[in-house]
Amino acid sequence: MKPLRFIFLVLQVFLSVKFSWSQNVNTCEIGGLDTNLYVTGLTSTGTTLKPGHKLRFLCGPGYQLSGSGEIECLPTGQWNASFPFCSAVVHCSAPPLLEDGDTKLFLRSNAVYQTGDKVEYICQNQYIMNGDPFQTCNNGVWEGNMRCMKPCTVNEELLSQHGLDFRFFDATKMYAPHKDHLSFVCLRGKRQVGCADACSLS
Repeated sequence: MKPLRFIFLVLQVFLSVKFSWSQNVNTCEIGGLDTNLYVTGLTSTGTTLKPGHKLRFLCGPGYQLSGSGEIECLPTGQWNASFPFCSAVVHCSAPPLLEDGDTKLFLRSNAVYQTGDKVEYICQNQYIMNGDPFQTCNNGVWEGNMRCMKPCTVNEELLSQHGLDFRFFDATKMYAPHKDHLSFVCLRGKRQVGCADACSLS
């Protein structure tokens, strides 16, 4: 066999195998896309892409992406994730009021909040915050649970009723924050009964 003919036959077999392999390669199809979706990575070859090709997605103004921001064509001819879509952004209005508390910063009543925005709360003097101090905007709904725990009040009438006086303070009324402690002594002529919460005549 002449060398030139041999080379021609080898080249012909190579091209035939390569063409056959390319015919068997799986490709990924591009279906209908959300009209508000911006896509990068599209080619001019049509609606099919080869394995390893990636598409990236963004949404237009006023919309947020739901799903993966990037997908890749797999050798199986399938995408590694579903195509995302765009949903309208839902804003939150003014955050809810907190009984016996307020927001840490001044907020305008007509302010608009995006999903993920947080507002911090504080309690009034002597009140203790129970729970996380933040409310978070999530698709038009404020999420977060907290409450301000009221302090205990001890006044002159209550002291007299139990025959008590403050141990360390010269006052007729005291406020004790939630879970705090106050110390008392019995008035002259009375003695302690029980757990130091009351006194009786001696």
